[in-house]
This record gives sequence, C-alpha cells and structure tokens, in this order.
Amino acid sequence: ILLVGDLTNFGHAPAGREFIAALQRHLPRALAVTGNCDYPDVAPVCAAAGVLLNRTHRACGGLLFLGLEGSLP
Repeated sequence: ILLVGDLTNFGHAPAGREFIAALQRHLPRALAVTGNCDYPDVAPVCAAAGVLLNRTHRACGGLLFLGLEGSLP
C-alpha cells in the first residue's frame, strides 16, 4: 500500500503515531508520504516506523517509488 499524503486531519505527532500503529497492524509493508494536512512532526513518526518515503526512494516488487512531501510549514 502506498499512502500519498494527508495521513492526519491537521494532526500532530500523536495523531500520526495512532494512525501508523493502526496501519501497521493490518498492512505491515505500507509506505507513506506526508501531505499538506500533516504537520512536520508527523514525518519523524513515520520515519521511526519505517514507512516514510519523503525525499527518498525505495524499490519494491520491481517498482521504484519516489516520495515528495507537502506538509504544513
């Protein structure tokens, strides 16, 4: 699964942590980029969980995924 932004509804790290925990219970191989409805402190939560794709790339199943973010300032 590739999640392309807006992981929260203008939420901060606690909302991101809750979302990522729920996501990983059901989809342990998901990748995500933060969106314009996510505050910058959501990205480190995603990085710690190993799902962050912002400003990087990953190969998976013969496909290359590139991540660009759009989080709030």
